[in-house]
Amino acid sequence: MSRSSFKTKIGFSPSLILFIALTIVGVLLAIAFNLNGPPTIKSPAGATFGFMLMFLLYLFVGYSILRVPKISIDSTIISLISVFKSKEFPLITLKSIELTGKTYNKFTFLNEECAKLTFIDGTEEVIFLNYYRNSRELLIILQKINDAALNTTVLSSDDFFNVSLIEKDDDIDVDIDETFTKYAGNYITSYNGIFFFGIPLFLSLLIVKSQDTGAMFIMLIISLSLSYFAFGRELHYFYLSDNYLVIKHHLIPWSKKVFQLDEIKEIVLETPYRQANTLRVITKQFVSKKYTAGSLRNNTWRKLKQKFKSLNIQVRDEIGF
Repeated sequence: MSRSSFKTKIGFSPSLILFIALTIVGVLLAIAFNLNGPPTIKSPAGATFGFMLMFLLYLFVGYSILRVPKISIDSTIISLISVFKSKEFPLITLKSIELTGKTYNKFTFLNEECAKLTFIDGTEEVIFLNYYRNSRELLIILQKINDAALNTTVLSSDDFFNVSLIEKDDDIDVDIDETFTKYAGNYITSYNGIFFFGIPLFLSLLIVKSQDTGAMFIMLIISLSLSYFAFGRELHYFYLSDNYLVIKHHLIPWSKKVFQLDEIKEIVLETPYRQANTLRVITKQFVSKKYTAGSLRNNTWRKLKQKFKSLNIQVRDEIGF
């Protein structure tokens, strides 16, 4: 079925999840006050300040969500419409499109993946991709517009706005004669490994003194789970050949993700907020996956970067290797 236009769909961004969480907390507090009456407050000024701070945070997060524009594109116009502002640009005024990259988001205080539209009058529109459920389709449409060089005949064709997403199976058969180079470090002595194994061990030793076997077992399970979420999940490592990138995990030997190099559009070396150095893979179908690799030393990252470049894979080094 052909489409004459494309529209984005707002997704579950971190801001929206926080907004929902704050709403739930507010509703539960209101129910508790209604059932039990307001609690005795020793410091009314402090309580008032805390309430006002939470209310301002609620408004800030709500505003950051409502300002996200819904994007509509047809053969002549691109529209960005939010609750507070509406913008329309003729496609013929579009000067350039950057499909990948990062820009600082002043509402999340993070550098986030985005697309950037630049118009001939100098106007720039930054589109933060994590706000949209169909960001992949959006990027493919923008790429098609870029490739079409604003040819109105192509833009008006029946199938221009039809997007077919190709999903790849993780279990790709790798040629047994393929020669791979491993890029990994000693995960046990890495920052992530020390904390992953050290925290449960330390807590278990504290409980051993109480000689409570049941409590020690429960604490071990809980601390291992929390340590894995905080540190253990960041222990990926890589195998690279002339044709494939294989991603493994030190703590989950059966975990494996395979990318064919001819499917990769860009490799990004980045450091997400309070996480270890990370390799992000962006495919030509704009699948974007990141793999945090806390065991790799800087020298290993440099070798991996040079190997990608020698294979003519575009590398965006945001760390500085």
